[in-house]
Amino acid sequence: MFSLTIWFSFLSVVGAIPGAQFPHATPAPYYDARSNSGSHSKSWINYTAVPGFFLQDEATTVPSTFDYTQWNFGLLNRTYPTDSHASKNTSQWERFEKYVTSLNKNSKKNMNYKVLFMGRHGER
Repeated sequence: MFSLTIWFSFLSVVGAIPGAQFPHATPAPYYDARSNSGSHSKSWINYTAVPGFFLQDEATTVPSTFDYTQWNFGLLNRTYPTDSHASKNTSQWERFEKYVTSLNKNSKKNMNYKVLFMGRHGER
């Protein structure tokens, strides 16, 4: 048996009620099949993956053979609109962090960008 570690990393957008302050979440339709009733009192947060930042989003990436730890956790080597404010010695991750910070600074009140790392560890 060998240990298998799969890393998923992606940029996500969190949306809530327009004009509301976090941590208020978007009301979601709720239906209880037993009582045949429903309401909008339950709430949830809408997470949306933003493509173009990680190899995991690329159609050519094969999850079963891709070693995320050898490829900078999948972060694409690309430029960002905020790169003009970075020094030449700034790492890819530092430039990415600066860009995500910029996205949050310039986003709507009800939108927040997060970088999530999710992993699964198992044995085969």
